[in-house]
Amino acid sequence: MAEDNQALTPEMESLRKDFEEMLRSCHYVRSSEIPDIDLYMDQVTTFMEQHLAAFTRNPSADKLLTKTMINNYAKNDVLIPPVRKKYGMDHMILLIFIFYLKGYLSIGDIARVLAPIEERYTDGPLKGERSHKRTSESSLKLRDIYDRILGEMSGETERIKDSVEQQMKAADEAFSDLPAEDRKVLGRFDLICRMTAEIYMRQLFIERLIDKDTTEDK
Repeated sequence: MAEDNQALTPEMESLRKDFEEMLRSCHYVRSSEIPDIDLYMDQVTTFMEQHLAAFTRNPSADKLLTKTMINNYAKNDVLIPPVRKKYGMDHMILLIFIFYLKGYLSIGDIARVLAPIEERYTDGPLKGERSHKRTSESSLKLRDIYDRILGEMSGETERIKDSVEQQMKAADEAFSDLPAEDRKVLGRFDLICRMTAEIYMRQLFIERLIDKDTTEDK
């Protein structure tokens, strides 16, 4: 992308640098960073605030996972219930997944996504009619799954970076025939539209994946 970056206007080049800085600051939580002991609620929320703040719009003000949220997740069968008011490794990993999913999916959809994972790969009791099926021939635990997914994220981040930089170049060129101020305003608007369209299509496909799984289970 070095040659392409040189063709960007100063304004778009500044946005590109901001994007790269954002990617560097967004550090995914490794399982080795999660305490391998059971935690009380206050310890859980403190850990999340310390490790996920970079993924929020306003780290100093935005609430990540509050006590009320976590209690509601457990109450509504989105999260496996705590054991004697304590949260272990499985709880912490599920809460991290929930944090990322809740920006785009409803609570009901998150519950549908996580239900088979909780039933097959977590330890401890489940609520209501749900029970551990353990039908998989794999001996994988939730931590193994999390580590495997996280191990692929560096490559995924690079693909996202390349895609966004291509979108920036296209948006920058879309109004290159206009005066500088118009090009700046419309270039940003064009970039927002391009990225929003991609997000929308991805979210729509995720919803269809969820619906397909539900239909096939009937």
